Amino acid sequence: MNLEHLLHALTNHPDIQSATFGPAPDGLLDWDVITITFTDGTRQLLNVNVAKPTYPGETEAECVERVLKFVFNSEAKTDARELSLTDTLPLVRSADYFADLKHASPEAFGWLTDFIGFGLAFDLPTTLRVVSTQDLPPDHDAATNMDLCRTAVANLRALAGEVKLSHIGLGPNILTMNQPADHELAWFADIATMNDVLSSLRQRTKSEWVVIPARRNQILLVNAESSESEWSTFLDVIEDAFRYHSVVYPVPHIIVDGCWVERIFDNDRTDVGRRLRRLRVAARKQTYEEIPALLREQTGCEMASFEVMSSDIDDSHSVPETYSIAYVDTNSAATSVPATDLMVFHHDTDNIFVASFSLMERLPRLYQRQEGVYPPRFLVPHPTPEEWRRLQELAL
Repeated sequence: MNLEHLLHALTNHPDIQSATFGPAPDGLLDWDVITITFTDGTRQLLNVNVAKPTYPGETEAECVERVLKFVFNSEAKTDARELSLTDTLPLVRSADYFADLKHASPEAFGWLTDFIGFGLAFDLPTTLRVVSTQDLPPDHDAATNMDLCRTAVANLRALAGEVKLSHIGLGPNILTMNQPADHELAWFADIATMNDVLSSLRQRTKSEWVVIPARRNQILLVNAESSESEWSTFLDVIEDAFRYHSVVYPVPHIIVDGCWVERIFDNDRTDVGRRLRRLRVAARKQTYEEIPALLREQTGCEMASFEVMSSDIDDSHSVPETYSIAYVDTNSAATSVPATDLMVFHHDTDNIFVASFSLMERLPRLYQRQEGVYPPRFLVPHPTPEEWRRLQELAL
């Protein structure tokens, strides 16, 4: 929602004297906040991110209603205490959350995957205050960021105490971690603990488990060998959540060599496999959607968008196969493309469809990772005559 519209709507409430955005009063915080002053003279500070939609399609009226409900349901309208960066907890969000590139935007202190960032937040009594770039010391570096991340993980462990798993009502093969409340997804940042949890489940069930960073307050663990019926029921729930709630990146992950990687179901030709691939494409599209305009301002490069295409449903499947695709602007010197299954080059009067992995292996000059860009993008320069010939050989 437009911030000015939100401030105007808040000010129109009979119990609110003013709502402004700027430095916190009396220097209470080191970052800009929404300051609400009530008619009784008390104040409440809000993170500016409350103006962001919590689910796709949230209207301005729904946003105002949500913020007012939060403001007047808060236990206390108090000033914030002095905060220290050593008091934070992990904040796990999709890459687009950290992509604003402004001075006061949320800071990604590390990357758990190409699509999931590791931020930090203060857990205050009435709100979650996200650490932004302007909260950091001027001389902070990668080592400082790593130390802060380790401290945040230690704080998470101390806050949670014993790690416990519980059911969500979908059977024994779908579990969640429900402590600490409102910070469940933070466990995705603690790879060591999650590795222990997955090892324990694997030993107990003799099967592989995957981890799904579903919502901002929900992390799910699913037995990869669940029946097709169990997977279908789970996918019904997560697809519904994807449409109506603030999902993060609800794609199955496993840990390999101490790092999160997406669990790929490319060899699963069932409808469940197709739905899992469709879910991954939808999650990536959501993550990429707002990035091109931001990066175009930074690089001046032509930006290809993340497109989705589906195959026809055949007699043996009720679910179409879903693919991601990017169109290369061959009239430009170079095009920045997202990570997709396919790329399309327009040549003369034809379109050349090429699998991205083939391009990476056979013509790496045409698929160069852009350093420091998340979610990942690749620079595709204009092909030479020889590269055009080889592209036609690789055409699908």
